[in-house]
Amino acid sequence: MSRSPEVAQPPLSERLPIVTYTNAFRDVAETVWMSPQVERLFGYRVEEFVGNPGFFERTVVHPDDRAAVTAEMAASRDELRAFSRDYRLLRRDGRVVWIHDESVPVFGDDGAPEFIQGYFIDITERKELERHLLQAQKSEALGRMAAGIAHDFNNLLTAIGAYAEMAKREATEGGFTARNLRRISESVERASKLTRQLLAFSRRDELEPQAVCLRELVQDTEPMLLHVAGANVQVDFDLSGAQEVIGDPGQLEQVLMNLVSNARDAGGTRVSIRITPASVPPGFESRRLGIPPGDYAAVVIADNGSGMDEDTQARVFDPFFTTKQRDGGTGLGLSLAHSVIRQSGGAIEVTSSPGAGTTFRILLPVANSR
Repeated sequence: MSRSPEVAQPPLSERLPIVTYTNAFRDVAETVWMSPQVERLFGYRVEEFVGNPGFFERTVVHPDDRAAVTAEMAASRDELRAFSRDYRLLRRDGRVVWIHDESVPVFGDDGAPEFIQGYFIDITERKELERHLLQAQKSEALGRMAAGIAHDFNNLLTAIGAYAEMAKREATEGGFTARNLRRISESVERASKLTRQLLAFSRRDELEPQAVCLRELVQDTEPMLLHVAGANVQVDFDLSGAQEVIGDPGQLEQVLMNLVSNARDAGGTRVSIRITPASVPPGFESRRLGIPPGDYAAVVIADNGSGMDEDTQARVFDPFFTTKQRDGGTGLGLSLAHSVIRQSGGAIEVTSSPGAGTTFRILLPVANSR
């Protein structure tokens, strides 16, 4: 019986997710040796680092971290102490990765520093998991606070509204006092709507999950979605991959309308709503999204609007965070969408860049997979 030929594997040291390096002890970091797995992990060849002073800082370190990292490296070198920092790199393909970098000066027999020995390791997965955990913790804490405020505020509004209604009965119809009382009642109604949003954000048991046909849900909501988008925005639908999912149909409709409303406000001319099957494998992807591995339906809402930078994306689901003009929104819409999707057993994520539009991707559990 013939045996299939064994595929030659690189040495174990080259397969580890860690890069070791040696730098000359000079004012500008000059690499004299680097382990070969740097190319597998980050896309750059060893030859690009060795004998090329400043290449790492100029090309590989993320521009937003470059000044702080360079200053810290110089300080540790001048003070003859260890360097330890988490920061971002740009892979050759443009992807952003986080690394943890550690190095120490190495001294000769005469006590003078000879070179710097260090390593860095990819911690992108850890940073992503930390970000999702922080988002969940913030939402939980703000939800509890919002519920308490909303209940007390709603009681005050009820009293204000009742007194306004009683006063309107005694005011002359069409008079100055009646008009002002009507404005008070309208303001109370707007404030009550805000408290209902706060309460909806804080709830954890108010959804009514059931099997929902996504195609029918989107088709039934289409007239409202077109109305929300407005006459100047074209909305394209691709529902060919629609499946039956678990969710609260009323809340899912609100999520869709909120995302289309945001796409309209981003100043684009086109929005697409697409439904496709999706699979979440076990491991990092499942942990990153915070959902079990398995089959899901992906609802993808994409626009060609102004897009968002990294800082805005990091806060986009935070309650009360908004980039809209004053009185343009409460900042609760996307946090409500996040809460609804999470309570439905799914996940929502965003990808965007300035000038290149925004894409929201919603994953909902398929009905027959639970």
